[in-house]
Amino acid sequence: MAKTRLGFDLGSSSMKVALLRDNSLVRLEKVRLPENLVDERGTIALPHMFTQFLKQTKKELSLPRVPAALVLPPSQVICRLVTMPNMTAEQLMMNLPYEFSDFIQGVADQYFCDYALCRPAEGEERENGVPMMAAVAAKNTLAGYYKMFSQAGIRLKNYHCASSAAVLNYPWTHMNMVRPGIALYGHYPDPASEIRGEPRLMPVMTLKARVTSVRTMPVGAKLGYGCTATLPRESRIAVLSIGYADGLPRSLSNKLQVKLHGTPCPILGRICMDMCMADVTALPQVRVGDVAVIYDKDLNRVAELAGTITDELVCRVSGRVPRVYWENGARIV
Repeated sequence: MAKTRLGFDLGSSSMKVALLRDNSLVRLEKVRLPENLVDERGTIALPHMFTQFLKQTKKELSLPRVPAALVLPPSQVICRLVTMPNMTAEQLMMNLPYEFSDFIQGVADQYFCDYALCRPAEGEERENGVPMMAAVAAKNTLAGYYKMFSQAGIRLKNYHCASSAAVLNYPWTHMNMVRPGIALYGHYPDPASEIRGEPRLMPVMTLKARVTSVRTMPVGAKLGYGCTATLPRESRIAVLSIGYADGLPRSLSNKLQVKLHGTPCPILGRICMDMCMADVTALPQVRVGDVAVIYDKDLNRVAELAGTITDELVCRVSGRVPRVYWENGARIV
């Protein structure tokens, strides 16, 4: 007996509808998406409207009621729900478009969400180091969400809620998958996790730049755009081949200390697009071609100086910065 299936491939402005019989394409249609269905970030903004659109498309194209698959680009999600801190599982399900099961044959590939309270607020009451508010919310809702999905006939192959902070702080969020981010770089997502030190994380990323010029500047010389640094003495200034176009935050101007020959050297003047300057007066051995460590293990401190988080610093290193990979002391790429 021939096996007939439908495929819905969602793009940014249109959707392809494919009818397959025994894995052979027998019909292909392209349907334009309604306005405002997909927002500027490429996310389905109105899940219920999308459900109705799918139903209408099936009817207008006289498509058979057969098992179907909905294909979404990585930037899109099937449904985005806004949850309040005290929302119950029942209230969540009221916002879930049950009709999706008509198109995914009652099987969802994965259920995922994120936590606004993974990182504890300052002074928040704790139980075994875990913020009480988040602990209660997680215990009371996660199991309920899974149960309500099951009652709706949606069987979950994969389900995950745990970011790095949840992996380290909330064991009950681990489900059958976890998705650590900053922890994979060896950095703790919050001070509480770092204080406990379990599990022990080891930073794995180092950002480096070469010295492209070294020159002696007189006392009183002003450095960089805006002349934000004035030399209090005759100084040796090294120009480093890294700037904000490489992902080094401009907000670290006159704040960051880089390391040359293991010695901290202050960045002077504003960080430029392609370069920055460091005071190497105390290091007469610095030469063109030397390597400066911009940041490595002290990324949390650097992020604090920049007024951001460690996650942003590791993400913002631009594509033009060469990546070098090491394993067991040997370069592999």
